[in-house]
Amino acid sequence: MSAAILSVRNVAYRFPKVDCDAVRGISAEVATPQVVAIAGPNGAGKSTLLDLISGQRTPSEGSVLYAGADLRGMSRQAICQYASHVPQQTPAAIPFSVEQVVLTGRTPHGRGLYENDADRAAAAEAMEFAGIPQALRQRPFQELSGGERQRVLLAAAICQQAKLLLLDEPAAHLDPANEAFLWQLLHRLRDRGTTVVAVTHHLALAARHADRVWLLHRGSLAADGTPGEVLQPGTLGGIFAVPFYRQSDGEGRVFLTYGS
Repeated sequence: MSAAILSVRNVAYRFPKVDCDAVRGISAEVATPQVVAIAGPNGAGKSTLLDLISGQRTPSEGSVLYAGADLRGMSRQAICQYASHVPQQTPAAIPFSVEQVVLTGRTPHGRGLYENDADRAAAAEAMEFAGIPQALRQRPFQELSGGERQRVLLAAAICQQAKLLLLDEPAAHLDPANEAFLWQLLHRLRDRGTTVVAVTHHLALAARHADRVWLLHRGSLAADGTPGEVLQPGTLGGIFAVPFYRQSDGEGRVFLTYGS
């Protein structure tokens, strides 16, 4: 039996010099390509967990494994060859064109200054996959809107050709049309073998688009399963302290509303 794509084993993280546990004893595993949403209230530890999974932070306890290999024993290059990470905030003043930003996705593969034809072909394929038009590809990155920049960063992550894509609030700057395109893109990536782990505070989006939800509360994993299993009104009401209501469209998709 092959090792899981991603394993999180009893992971905990304490902020240095602060008497505060951000993440406590979380264990979860992803065995097949799927879209996983990390959901929960503000301050639940969602982004910290994603940082631990990406290797940006080192667990105080426990371990994170990629295909059975502990991140602690992997080089930064090896980590980036396996997992691509798109943070919530990226400086807009990057002095590169759109194409050059996408080409940075080839950095973990040791291709120098990105002059290799194979790198350029990978970048062109990633931009096409992400729906970046030809007219935009030579424009300065810093001139783009927030939604356009997000799509470029996704294309760079796709260009990295990693098995694991980690996203922190990927829909934060997107209008409804681009938000819908984003989730379609993530499903297409899953269908071609990429596992997607995305932090989101939009429970309705997680309900509609995720294959699986990790629900965090006060740094712990409160629930892990399909949206239908995890996003129950009673569970959510207890965690968020507001009433939730759930409906189904009859095809297995769940819709959530909340409030009095």
